Amino acid sequence: EGQILIPDGSGALVDFNSYQADVREYERPFYDNDYYKDYYFQPQYGEELYMPVFGMIYGPAQKTEKGFLAIVEEGDRNGCLHMKLASVDADSSKYNKVFASFELAQYSKTKIYGPYSSDSANYLVNTGTQDLDCTVRYQFYGAKTGYFDLAAGYKEYLAAREGIEKSYDDGSARLYLEAVGALNVTKRFVGIPYSSEYSMTDYEELLAMMKDLQGTLLSVQYDGVFNNGWNGRMNNRARLSASNGSKKDFQAVQEYAEANGIPLFLETSLTRVWEGGNGFRASRQAVRDFANNPAVNSRYMSVLGIKLSALSDGMEHDTYYTLSPGYLSGVTDGFLKQAGNYKYLSVGDMAGMYYADYRFNEFVSGEQGNLVLEHNLAKLAEGRELALTNPHMDKIGYGSIAVDVSRESSDYITFAVTIPFKQLVMNGLIDYTTEDVNLSSRNPAYFVLQAAETGAYPKFTVTAKNVDVLRDSDYSYLYSVQYPLIQDQIRAVYEECREIRSKIGTSEITGHECLADGVYRTTYATGAEVTVNYNLYDVTLEDGTVMEAENYLVKEVQ
Repeated sequence: EGQILIPDGSGALVDFNSYQADVREYERPFYDNDYYKDYYFQPQYGEELYMPVFGMIYGPAQKTEKGFLAIVEEGDRNGCLHMKLASVDADSSKYNKVFASFELAQYSKTKIYGPYSSDSANYLVNTGTQDLDCTVRYQFYGAKTGYFDLAAGYKEYLAAREGIEKSYDDGSARLYLEAVGALNVTKRFVGIPYSSEYSMTDYEELLAMMKDLQGTLLSVQYDGVFNNGWNGRMNNRARLSASNGSKKDFQAVQEYAEANGIPLFLETSLTRVWEGGNGFRASRQAVRDFANNPAVNSRYMSVLGIKLSALSDGMEHDTYYTLSPGYLSGVTDGFLKQAGNYKYLSVGDMAGMYYADYRFNEFVSGEQGNLVLEHNLAKLAEGRELALTNPHMDKIGYGSIAVDVSRESSDYITFAVTIPFKQLVMNGLIDYTTEDVNLSSRNPAYFVLQAAETGAYPKFTVTAKNVDVLRDSDYSYLYSVQYPLIQDQIRAVYEECREIRSKIGTSEITGHECLADGVYRTTYATGAEVTVNYNLYDVTLEDGTVMEAENYLVKEVQ
């Protein structure tokens, strides 16, 4: 009896001896470090591995259960996780296995006629042997060990290694609002396309939203503040985007936020460059892929699984380059010269990306790129609070809140259960939000359950203006974000979370267990217990308790 811990997405458990002959063995890189081998195609898995850990729990439950947690301390940017399951089948392993391997030299088969060519002619490109240290630390656990104990052990490890002081509050509910400001949209003049800056939420409209939500414990992220907007120029400066309004209007927003205790995170993505200008030259300053071409990024077309920029459909698709690591420090310094007085920044890229440059004769490895990211995150965090988008676990020490943290795994066929291992580790080290409530196909109740189970803050992305202007653009995914149409839903979600959190009385989680498929129980430091049912049907527990579909039960302290 036993299970294997896999850090896929928020985390997953795999039952021992569940080998299936028609399912390939699970083998995936940490931190998506093979990104530049196949970035032309949409990932096969829904989630990446954001934590360089794995482990096992073994023995009869509640009796002689033991376990271990393995932490890849060094070499994780070249690391890969392997899981092999045992069975009585002749072609299976005799043992259940989970371990890490390391690529001392990275290589890729590159198509001569381009990644989407039907011609299979290719050549092999490799980085040569990299100077790499590989270290895996094992922590061993005794009787009656569960995955919560492994999460607690990893939390203690991160707190000590990253110098994070654990902190818990009274568990008050909070709403995280991401407002889309300036972005560039394609317009046409006598049939000729041109890029035009347009504000989906200007300063006056943002201020009106904040006032409308008065009485709500609120954090606000404002996108498209600098350098021609959300999808604008290189951010080696911090010029305010003109389409959002005047400096006087901007100051009014800042003053209101400060007076009402609202953290106002101004968004920037220092490694991403959407437009020319500000001195950027892609041929010299952009990251290159294995084919030695500047890596061009865009959203994927889900039907075909390829980048939108690869389509010849007559549309102007939004693409961006990634700044090479050698230039990032200069860009950060230039940005901070003008943005140094802002107390809150949202960093949309640096904390959750694999960073390397495969330029011929000027190769920068993932380990070297990671050091560059850490150096610049430290500069941004000095004297400021940062909101980090879905960060890798070794980056959470630079931020005060992690944004867009998924509660899902890739749901690989051999996974027995998805667990919020990532949230359990983050608990007390950094605040965290759910993914967008209003951009999901799931019911808002799903996100309320996350708030109850893990202490996450519900998140909404909003615009003040009608989204019709984004139709037939790469931003058409912003389809349900108009604040006037969803403001009642926002208030309803917040009020329900506030009521739940008021019964719990703390943010400190002291226990977590899976009671049945899709049913989980969280124990908090006050003694309160929260049971949630994510299923679309009722579930009867062993003690006879009936958990209604997509509902929760709070057992308060007597």
